[in-house]
Amino acid sequence: LLMRDYDRLGAHNYSALSSLWRMRSSTARMFRIRGGNIRLCEAIAARLSQPVMTNFAVSAIRQTADGVTVISRQGRVIRSDYAVCTAPIYTLEQIDFTPPLTPEKRRLIGDLRSPRACRFFIQTRSRYWLHKGLSGRVFSDGITAHFWDQTGDYTLATGVLHGWAAGDALSQLAGATGAALRDFALEQTRAVFPDIDRHMIDVKVAMKDHSVNFSPGQAGWFFIDPRAPQGRIWFAGSEVAHRAYAGGMNGAIQSGQYAARSMVSSLSAAG
Repeated sequence: LLMRDYDRLGAHNYSALSSLWRMRSSTARMFRIRGGNIRLCEAIAARLSQPVMTNFAVSAIRQTADGVTVISRQGRVIRSDYAVCTAPIYTLEQIDFTPPLTPEKRRLIGDLRSPRACRFFIQTRSRYWLHKGLSGRVFSDGITAHFWDQTGDYTLATGVLHGWAAGDALSQLAGATGAALRDFALEQTRAVFPDIDRHMIDVKVAMKDHSVNFSPGQAGWFFIDPRAPQGRIWFAGSEVAHRAYAGGMNGAIQSGQYAARSMVSSLSAAG
């Protein structure tokens, strides 16, 4: 099934060794937060001594022997002793690093592929598919390759269906607005859940970059740790997590914990 998804994305563009490793890692234990993963972000923000700064698109990161300076596209500046960069790894080439990133990290960023994907969540009045003896999990040869029940908190009366679509066929959604994305999600869902309109409460749609992949011949980069710090800058995020957890919330948490422990260890060693 995983290889069929890769074929949908253009399997000839991806490393077979990397794909096999992802299949091996597919049994990794994953967790979800009751009430939604946003609760973790809210809990972290509530414990910070300073408010979270939003709408801060980073354009440059300057590093010296004494500290790190982060500059936004709007010219806003933040200075600190150390920094953790959590920008998606394939967007790092859009940030001006001084001094530049190491040649290995720059090449890794340039080589990684991240195809577009469309994920949508349909909230229903109940998990009505269970009453029909269905699990809610569907594999399809259509544009949307996979649907599954992502209700999470089974004590709730309502349900959530999650659809995942990716590949060249998504070019039709280039520049699509919220209404067009919603129509796409409903059209795809009706193909496998014909009565979804009678049970639906709400629809949320997100276009995102699929988790990073390696091209043929690049498997050697697979063994380079993209989390490795550079000077006073550490790197975290779902794309740089251990491959078993790459591309999702569990990976983001795992890599953040790794960066925090690594930074504290480094600071303790420095005295």
